[in-house]
Amino acid sequence: MTSGVSVIIPTYNNARYLERCIQSVLNQTRAVDEIIVIDDASTDDTEAVIKACQAKAGNLVYIKRSFNSGNAGIARNQGVLAASQQIIAFLDSDDTWEPWHIEETLEAFELFPEAGLVFARYELVDPLSLTPDIEKKYKRRDFVKLYPEIIEAKAKDRFFLLEPHRTLHYMLRNDIGIHFSSVVLDRSRLKHSLHHDPLIALMEDLDFLMQHLFSRIKPAYIDSVHTAYYIHGSNTTLSEPRDTSKEAERQIQVSLALRKRLIYCRSYQDHRIALRNLSNSYWLIAIQLDSAGDFDAANIYYLLSFRTRPTFTTFKHIAIHRILGNRGRLFFLNVANAFRGFREKIFRGQQATPA
Repeated sequence: MTSGVSVIIPTYNNARYLERCIQSVLNQTRAVDEIIVIDDASTDDTEAVIKACQAKAGNLVYIKRSFNSGNAGIARNQGVLAASQQIIAFLDSDDTWEPWHIEETLEAFELFPEAGLVFARYELVDPLSLTPDIEKKYKRRDFVKLYPEIIEAKAKDRFFLLEPHRTLHYMLRNDIGIHFSSVVLDRSRLKHSLHHDPLIALMEDLDFLMQHLFSRIKPAYIDSVHTAYYIHGSNTTLSEPRDTSKEAERQIQVSLALRKRLIYCRSYQDHRIALRNLSNSYWLIAIQLDSAGDFDAANIYYLLSFRTRPTFTTFKHIAIHRILGNRGRLFFLNVANAFRGFREKIFRGQQATPA
C-alpha cells in the first residue's frame, strides 16, 4: 500500500451534480492518485456521466452496486475496501472541494504526525433554499475560539491539533459541526477499521467520527474553507419528506444513531445530553405516527420517550391516549386545531386593520 491519496465518492441518483464534484477533485493543486465512485444502484444517468469523466481521468474507478443499500456508509465501506492508497479522502457526490483541499490536508498531517484524521471548515451554498432553522443548525461555529480547551497544538494560525475526548464532548452537544466531505484519514495512524456501522443509515458519518474520537484518535482541524456543501431537495439529512409516515421512518433511523451515542459518553453531562436527544427523537416519531393515524405505535414511542427522559409534554400525550382513547384524542386534537385556527384568523385580522 502506497502513501498516496484515494478519494471515495458514494453516489445515488446524483447525475446532475456528479461531474461538478469529480471536476473539483481533478482541479486539486496536489493531484490525487485514485478516484473511486461507488454507484449505489442509481436509476438516472449516473453511469453515462462517470464514463464521460473517465475519459478525462484515467485514475477514476467505477463500482456499481447491484441493489440500492439506502445507506451512504455501506457504499463508502465498499470504496474503502477497493482503495489502494494510505490516505483516504471522502467526498459526497453533490459537494465540491476547493483546489487547495488535498494539499493543505497533507500539510496538516505533516505538521501533526500524531493526527489520525483531518477536517476543515465548510460553507453552505444555494442560500435561496436555506431556512433560518437549517442555517442556524448547519452554520459553521467558530469552535476553536469558543472552546480553546480542546486545542492541544497550533501551527500557522489556522492548523489546530484537537484533544479527541473533549472534541467528542462538544460533538455530542452539537456545538461542533463536521461536514464529512472535508474529512481525510491516514489509515496507518488509526487504531481500528475504516468502516462505517452498516446498521446506522442516517448520521452515519458522525457516528463514524465519534467511533474514532472515542478510541482517542486525535483530529486536526484546518480553519479555512475547503468544502462547498450544496443544499438542495435531494439532501439525505436536510430534505423534507413528503408525508408523515416517511418522516417517522427517517426519525426511527435517527433514533438508532442517537441511541448508539450513549456508548460514547464519558461523563454524566454527556449522558444527560444523549438521553435528552434520544427522548426528543422518540417523541418526534410518536408525533408523526399520531398524524399518520398509527395510534398504537405512537403510544409505544411516547412511552419510550417518557422512560428515556420523563417530561410533562410526553406525559400529557400518554395521558390523552390512555384516558381519552383514540376517539377522544382525535376530538381533543380537532378542538385544539380549531382554536389555533381561530386565534390565527384573529391575528391576521388585527394585522390587516390599518393603524
